[in-house]
Amino acid sequence: MTPPKLHTAHETAPLIRKSASWLYRQARVRAIPHTRIGSNVFWTDEQIERIIREGVVEPRAAQSKRAIKKQSALASPQPTFLARPKVAPTNRTPVPKADRSVSRLYRATGAP
Repeated sequence: MTPPKLHTAHETAPLIRKSASWLYRQARVRAIPHTRIGSNVFWTDEQIERIIREGVVEPRAAQSKRAIKKQSALASPQPTFLARPKVAPTNRTPVPKADRSVSRLYRATGAP
């Protein structure tokens, strides 16, 4: 059995038209297939073909921008953290007001 040829990130990057840092980031989060030997990351020819094959996007039927926006808004649910529960105020005490005769901020002269 002959071992597969292992490509480094700098050899793989031009083949898939991405940067080497992009390859390392995607490999770190396990978003793309890769081979790890020790602390080194490599890609075989089959893995490179799979990355390209899985990146294919099928064309969408022609739609207006408004229809696309409406469809994406319906498809993606709103995060729950945006909807705050409405809580009725329990304590309705009035806020105390400053006594103008005692407060030094409201005195006519700066000295006491």
